[in-house]
Amino acid sequence: MEVKIQTIVSEIQAILGRKNGKEQFVYGDFNEEPSLPYGNYAIDDTRNIFSDNVCEIRQVFYVIRLVTGKKNFALEKRIEDVFTKYEIAWECDGDENFKRDRVNVTEWTICLVESKTR
Repeated sequence: MEVKIQTIVSEIQAILGRKNGKEQFVYGDFNEEPSLPYGNYAIDDTRNIFSDNVCEIRQVFYVIRLVTGKKNFALEKRIEDVFTKYEIAWECDGDENFKRDRVNVTEWTICLVESKTR
């Protein structure tokens, strides 16, 4: 199943919702400090697979980040369920508690595959 990043973004935005009229899940950085919980995503890496000098498959790796006030297993599971729903290869890269900032950050890497047709 070929899945576009916007599908994943829409699902996670629905989970995190909007606060003060602003999305709580965005690409890159926020213009101003969002309220918890929030998240962001960015392209981490791309790989192109060639055959006969033609790109046949493009793999795009995204980092998905969730920031909460404390470890939130239920919220993390809801996000992981999105990956599972769309049969996306993923792994949890880490889970860190930043005591000074009073936040917990969980990061996943997902891989979306785009098939190219000649």
